[in-house]
Amino acid sequence: MVEQDARWVDVRTGAEQGRARIASEFLVDAVERRVTRYVRHDQGVLAALAAAGLTDDEVTTWVC
Repeated sequence: MVEQDARWVDVRTGAEQGRARIASEFLVDAVERRVTRYVRHDQGVLAALAAAGLTDDEVTTWVC
């Protein structure tokens, strides 16, 4: 799970089109060491954790 501050810009003008704090959920195959599933959660990391059946006390690292 990764939370990020996302920003969208117009490719021609560079004008900002929007911002949001989103979360990305990754499922990694431990043997193959590759991502086998990706889900974007527009409501942020807490909603993403809940959707994955996890709670915030299971988060091992918070980086600002």
